[in-house]
Amino acid sequence: MNARPPTTIEHDFDPSGHGEWAAFEPRSLREFVCVLAERMRQMATRSELRAVEHRLGARIDGIEVRIDSLDARMDRLETRMDGLDVRMAGIESSVATLSGRVGVLEERVSHTATKTWVLSGVVATLISMAGCFWWIAQQYLAPLLRAAS
Repeated sequence: MNARPPTTIEHDFDPSGHGEWAAFEPRSLREFVCVLAERMRQMATRSELRAVEHRLGARIDGIEVRIDSLDARMDRLETRMDGLDVRMAGIESSVATLSGRVGVLEERVSHTATKTWVLSGVVATLISMAGCFWWIAQQYLAPLLRAAS
């Protein structure tokens, strides 16, 4: 696995002899190290080495600051996730309680009369009452009508 890194300094090294480098932002730490090693091999003077040490020191300081910032963010994220775990446990217990209550309501609703059943009962009762009133009216009116005729 002695493959050459995908990014080399040919495209971002300024061969003007001043040791100036074009702006290069590596996508990963491995890429940064590979490009830096290639550049170090091509340096000829100690002044260029000192310039690299200065830039590398500044870059490493920047990387350390970024890592410290990431550590702080991860700590805050862990704290929030712990709080989220507590909240989720409360939500789970609430959902369990609600599912029990919904089950009770479903059972009660399944035994409740529907509108059609109630309406048909009311109609049947009214018809039977009308029939009773008609029968009572016939019982009282029939002798009166016979006597009057």
